[in-house]
Formats: sequence, structure tokens, C-alpha cells
Amino acid sequence: MTKIQEELIGALIGLARSVDGRGEAAEGESQEFSSGDSNGYRPDAETHQILLAGLCAANPEKELTEVDGKEWIARVEAEKNRLNPDCAVCKGKCGRTDNYDLEELETDESADRAWKEELLAGLFPMAEKLRKRQEEQKSDDKAAVNFLYKALFAVGNYVGEKRLRSVVQEMKVLQERY
Repeated sequence: MTKIQEELIGALIGLARSVDGRGEAAEGESQEFSSGDSNGYRPDAETHQILLAGLCAANPEKELTEVDGKEWIARVEAEKNRLNPDCAVCKGKCGRTDNYDLEELETDESADRAWKEELLAGLFPMAEKLRKRQEEQKSDDKAAVNFLYKALFAVGNYVGEKRLRSVVQEMKVLQERY
């Protein structure tokens, strides 16, 4: 994996953090939500496209140029700012929308790191399949797309081995569907 791919993944984790790992609002639930001191919005179809395409671009099995990687990171940053306009101008940064440095994985407990690496490895093919299905207009599976936010959030935050194991199991169930 190249450095620019790591940076893009870190920005996508920052996007997932910025919405607290939540996906699209459920039926009857408000699209707007408050988290901490910042008003924000849940991801929508535009956000999902950025997330899916960004994961596909960051896939270590593909080539990503430095220029393209920086363009993707800029798109992700713009989306974070759209979803969390208060955070974009906040002087007292809390870290809620910060990008993740994949080098931090090295400081995790070995079991946690293994679960996170398994999650990351599984997210790239999952995103490819979901994006293809959406392009073919076969499906707009909210559950699977929402899962991507949850999984990226789990990679970028301390959630514990038990929770990581649970997220990996959920990913395996979803992969069987696609």
C-alpha cells in the first residue's frame, strides 16, 4: 500500500468518524443529528458515492497516483465539511473529524490490530461489489453501505477486541450476500 493510499484511507476513516460511524437515517428518523457540540448531517447518497469510490481508489491492489490521491482526499474533506459545517470552522478542535494515521495501527494490541487489518482487507472488495451493483442499478443496499461507516469507525477508534470481532463477523455475513 502506498503512502497516498494510506492517507486516503485515513481521510475516509475521518469521514466515518465525522458521522460517528452512523449510516443513512432510518425510515422516519431525522437526517439532521447532533453529536457533541456540533450540529451535523447524516451521510446521504452523495456521501455514499464518495465513500464507495474513495474505498475503491484506495484499494491496495490498484494504482493510485499522488495527484489522484490528493484529489480524493480533498473530496472527502469537502464532504466532511458539508456534513459537519460547525466542525469545519471550530477553533477548539476535539478530534471528532480528524483523519486517521494508519501508522497508529502499530500501537494497537496485536489482536486488535489483526481484527482491524482483516476489516480493512475485506472492505475494499466489498466496496467494489457495492459500487458495481449501484452502477448497474441493481441495488442501493443501505445496510451494507451503512456497515462501511461502522467498520471504518471501528478501525479508527478504540472499540475493543470484542466489538472488533463482532464487526468482522458482520462483514463476513454481508460478504456472503454479495
